[in-house]
Amino acid sequence: MGEGYLAELQLRGMLIHEPDRILQDEAAKELALGYEKNQNDQGRIELAVTRAILSPQPDRLVDLARVLMRDGHPDWATKILLSLPKEQRPPSILVQASYAAGWWRTFEVNLRALQDRQKQALWQGYHAQLFGNFDRAVSAWKTVGLVGKR
Repeated sequence: MGEGYLAELQLRGMLIHEPDRILQDEAAKELALGYEKNQNDQGRIELAVTRAILSPQPDRLVDLARVLMRDGHPDWATKILLSLPKEQRPPSILVQASYAAGWWRTFEVNLRALQDRQKQALWQGYHAQLFGNFDRAVSAWKTVGLVGKR
């Protein structure tokens, strides 16, 4: 067995069994760095799932949704975000996830919840473009300043 593999096993053990939260967090950071460096998508997902299961707090579930989005699982990301209490759902991430998953009602509800009007117009443009309404897309993007810039 290689030293890298043994180090990963030790870090995983610390993540799960270490009673000290600070050491758990350090183990998670080291694992995340290693998975990122090695482009280990499965490792990133497993780490996020493990952290969410060990401590199912909203921030951990949002992190899991981000990892799932990054690795091409917008449907699962949407479901996880919808499991949060309504006031703890981050509309910007939920808009992105529901758009990618094709959950249009969820997309529309969370689009209205976005505080940033520029992001709202940007996503309205994406939605209009996807459904072939190019004039509406251009109009939305003009609002954001994306059309006509060179």
